[in-house]
Amino acid sequence: ISFLSKSELFKKILNIHGAIIEGGVLFGGSTMAWAHFSSIYEPINLTRKIIGFDTFEGFPELSGKDRSAASDHVQPGDLAANTFDELNTLAEIHDSTRFLGHIPKVTLIKGDAVETIPEFVEEHPHLLVSLLYLDFDLYEPTKKCLELIKPYITKGTVIGFDELNHSSYPGETLALKEVFGLDAFKITRMPHSPCPSYITIE
Repeated sequence: ISFLSKSELFKKILNIHGAIIEGGVLFGGSTMAWAHFSSIYEPINLTRKIIGFDTFEGFPELSGKDRSAASDHVQPGDLAANTFDELNTLAEIHDSTRFLGHIPKVTLIKGDAVETIPEFVEEHPHLLVSLLYLDFDLYEPTKKCLELIKPYITKGTVIGFDELNHSSYPGETLALKEVFGLDAFKITRMPHSPCPSYITIE
């Protein structure tokens, strides 16, 4: 179900120039899905990079904006997945079997995104973003990512979310509200899965 949703999102940015930024990698299912879709639908697009940010150690500290009556069970360290080395190996295997595979497709950035995203955008002034997919679940990294990536999006950029309107993770909705507003875009849900939704920059 999630794979189908990601496929539909990818199709929306096929003709939009830029990288795919993923906030929150966990086990890497979405990260590698983006890589596979790029190989299938656009095998010669050597500038389509997949860049994933994650602590790979679970949630960092939670903000007060991550708390609600339904979020008491959410704690620092939740959703830890020590998959960094494994996913890098999988990305290398994927490159070894695709066209133009000598040019790496996937880059994983390990650490707290509040700290690593500023460093990344400073080091990549050429960056354009075609798809920003946010699955941090939390307020601070989601807001920081939206603020810092905003200058690199264009008309047609898709911003996807995994926990909008989710009572256990209110921070994601609050971050969108504060950076873009909730009345500026139509928030479209994916029919294949209950959680994913997206906005398109017009």
